[in-house]
Amino acid sequence: MWTKEAQNLLYLQNHPLDCTKAPILLCSTQVNKFQGTGSRLFFLGRCLTEGLNSKRVVVLSKELLSTHDMLTPFRAWSNCSIHDVKFKKGKFGVKYYYPMDSDSLVKSKDMPAVGALFPRTFAERGYWWWKSQEITYALRPKFETQQALGIKFDNSLGNKIVFQVRRTDKTQGCASFYGKFKNII
Repeated sequence: MWTKEAQNLLYLQNHPLDCTKAPILLCSTQVNKFQGTGSRLFFLGRCLTEGLNSKRVVVLSKELLSTHDMLTPFRAWSNCSIHDVKFKKGKFGVKYYYPMDSDSLVKSKDMPAVGALFPRTFAERGYWWWKSQEITYALRPKFETQQALGIKFDNSLGNKIVFQVRRTDKTQGCASFYGKFKNII
């Protein structure tokens, strides 16, 4: 029930009837250093949160095209595009947001979500629940992707949970059994 509510809210916020009248949050795809897919999605997820809290449609910038390449198998986050950004002025203008900038981690009147990292609407659900919602929304597979993978979706979310267990490739914390099979069930 909460997941459906969150996914519907993200979809409605990012798919306005008229992009020319919707305020836009232009989210930078630029990174400070090399980042893998998971790290980029972690930071880009902040854009979805900030979009909800500031009532703005999220549009991803074209600064780093490899970010768009990474998202190619998935549905667009919004029906608005970078083309809609070029002509925005005034009240319904564009706010530029750089999710990796430490200056943006301070809450302000214009950027109320940052620092909290989850929308006020779902604050009681907690941080990790919200991060899972961001990823669920960000990685909605296109029909072509579903076909290529032989996946059939019945449009119900069901009782599914997915998580990643890191290889500790950045910390060497589990080097003693790195690469060996571990039975966790």
